Amino acid sequence: MEGFYEGLAQAGYGYGPVFQRLEAVCRLDGDVYPEVALPDSAAQEAGRFGLHPALLDAALHAMEMGDFGGESGRVTLPFSFTGVSLHAVGAGRVRLRPRGKDTVELLVTDATGVLVAFVESLVVREVAAERFASGPRSTGGDGTLFRADWDVLAARGGDRTEAGASTAVDGADRARVAELFAASGVEHAEYTGVDALVTALDEGAEVPDVVWAWCGADAEVDDLADAARKAAHRALALAQSWLAEDRFDGARLVVVTRDAVAAGPGDGVAGLSNAAVWGLVRSAATENPGRFLLVDLDCHAESATAAAGVVATALAAGEHEMAVRTGHGLVPRLTRNASGRVLEAPARHLGVEARHHGRRHPGQPLAAARPRGGGAACPPGTSGSRCVPPV
Repeated sequence: MEGFYEGLAQAGYGYGPVFQRLEAVCRLDGDVYPEVALPDSAAQEAGRFGLHPALLDAALHAMEMGDFGGESGRVTLPFSFTGVSLHAVGAGRVRLRPRGKDTVELLVTDATGVLVAFVESLVVREVAAERFASGPRSTGGDGTLFRADWDVLAARGGDRTEAGASTAVDGADRARVAELFAASGVEHAEYTGVDALVTALDEGAEVPDVVWAWCGADAEVDDLADAARKAAHRALALAQSWLAEDRFDGARLVVVTRDAVAAGPGDGVAGLSNAAVWGLVRSAATENPGRFLLVDLDCHAESATAAAGVVATALAAGEHEMAVRTGHGLVPRLTRNASGRVLEAPARHLGVEARHHGRRHPGQPLAAARPRGGGAACPPGTSGSRCVPPV
């Protein structure tokens, strides 16, 4: 395989060292049997995968060595997989079988011939190599790249709260929202939760136009993952109970967090655990338009004073999310990337953020998969019908 990856690079492919793992190829009756092996650095983590992605990708490089109906020297990428099944772990041998132009069948077994994975059909499509070349497209300077800007929300007349719309505060942390209303002089009713509000409706109370609920943890937490999990569970329970009551169809639920999003350059995410609330409620709002408004506050006193007014403006404008920074309401807008401007890195790396707050957050995945066996390489020298037994 000497010079193989150099040739691919000239054609337009750019594989890193972990993916340059095709060591040998044998052919029999049109079938192609690639011999691949992971480097030691990647082999150590192979147990995390049912089929290591670098191992699978390297096996597909052997399509360059077979008769799959396309011209050599083209740049092709996987387009669609059909009939994919994973039966076991421990990939050791791979067979590629032509199934038409730019289409291949993929069979993976372990070293003893036991079926590991099967792909009925993988279709590849040709792409122009110049599409991946460096240039204006890589920075979005030609307007093909978009970014989110946070613009100041313009004030407008007829805001619901200022016009006397009824307002309620809901949840165990209702005192925090009550403080915001106290700062702006907004009258409101308080309930311990959505269930308590439903009970009040059953007893003759009117449905409020707007219901506020504080959702999330303080920025200073000892266990970030646990705080994010609890905040997401609270948000889920809140959204489910809100949507379950038909009498709330015409009302809006204002979900309030603190420091959960970065609303502009230099704006950090001190309340990182609250970001999970935004992700969950955004999904609920997408499925149920007009039922939610996400509001993220900073710690400035001006924001507490202005919160009720700017949220009323956002409600009147039909916004579904906003941030309040130093007393100003900001709303996200999708804009084209300016010419010559590249994507900016986050204001503060999470590790820097942790040191800034004098705590350390262990790096652990939010969802851990049970370890699985890795894939060994095809035994050297294997050829003919001994490469892959019939299935």
